[in-house]
Amino acid sequence: MDPFLDPDRVRGLYRSPHRLAERTHALRTAKCGGRNPNDALVEAAQRYAQPHPRLLEIGCGRGSTFSRMTTALDPVEAVALDASPAMLATTRERVGRAAIVVESDFHRLPFPAQSFDLAVAAFCLYHSPNPRAVCAELSRCLTRGGVVLLATKSSDSYRELDVLVESSGLDPSATNAPSLYATFHSENVEEIVTTVFGVLAIQHEQHCFRFSTPEHAAAYISTSPKYVGCEDPERVASALRQVWPAGGLVTTSTVSVLIGRR
Repeated sequence: MDPFLDPDRVRGLYRSPHRLAERTHALRTAKCGGRNPNDALVEAAQRYAQPHPRLLEIGCGRGSTFSRMTTALDPVEAVALDASPAMLATTRERVGRAAIVVESDFHRLPFPAQSFDLAVAAFCLYHSPNPRAVCAELSRCLTRGGVVLLATKSSDSYRELDVLVESSGLDPSATNAPSLYATFHSENVEEIVTTVFGVLAIQHEQHCFRFSTPEHAAAYISTSPKYVGCEDPERVASALRQVWPAGGLVTTSTVSVLIGRR
């Protein structure tokens, strides 16, 4: 089974917020092109959603998008949902009692029909084997005319890292490993979503990342579940030094934000 779709494996990935925080930090410090995706999501919400909406974010993770949304939109009600208690605890620390946090699987949302005016699913639907079903659940929970914001990345994101890991001998099958974004990515997001929502707009932006040292790349690689046997950052860095390109490693990803309406 694809490790990114295995429920037990996914729960393990998000059992603690620290691993995700380390991976996010490594990418953020490597970024050399492309804006913060949260800026695009907030701008889309401000443009397309009604003022002071009833807001739902599924797969909220550590709450970075959710906290930005609640600050910018001043929703009359705000609900953050995730399957990981640890992630929800971090979200609660960010937003305090101004919002409701709910532990649940996003395939079966525990809300009545037409409960929200705005729904957000940022960088999470690729953990579903059937993203269309999740979109249908979001549609059920949105009011007529409600807005959905969906964000994902290209299926070939960070391909240059795969090549480096494979050439170093760390994971000889790295370039053939399943993509994290296999089920829901930049190339199929519109096709999937149009079966459920009307598409108002879709934005694609290429992001660039430069890892300056083997240690910098190892901080990301060792926290990525894609690579087999790469959990020890010191071992990873040692192997990468043997194949490290002059000038550092540059890799890319396309970030896609789709705005839809029920």
